[in-house]
Amino acid sequence: MISRGVYYLVIALLLITGISLMCYQHITYSVPWLPGKKNVAWDIEAKITFQANKENLPVKVSFAIPTQQPGYKVVNETSASPDYGLIYKDVNGQQRAEWSKRLASGNQTLYYRVEVLADEAFNNTL
Repeated sequence: MISRGVYYLVIALLLITGISLMCYQHITYSVPWLPGKKNVAWDIEAKITFQANKENLPVKVSFAIPTQQPGYKVVNETSASPDYGLIYKDVNGQQRAEWSKRLASGNQTLYYRVEVLADEAFNNTL
């Protein structure tokens, strides 16, 4: 008897969790409930390549990144930069990504990607 009660409790928790996640995505990211509705989304990528001039010296790279704008919502930001530290800063009202590395030499490559979703009001004008 006890195992059956636990089974139903786990099923109920999973069901509530799934419905809660669906509602969260619908409210936050305007994910449609039914098929056929389309959202306008963009993946914006940047690749920064440079040559570290001197052997084994510290490197700091600052890159302007998109900010929240009316009609658009930044959904996700990612960066791929091996052995680099990354922080996001606000410099004079401009959002920037700043990579740093203690010892760098030779060719260096940094990647930045942002996913942007157009708001529903914007979608209706297209």
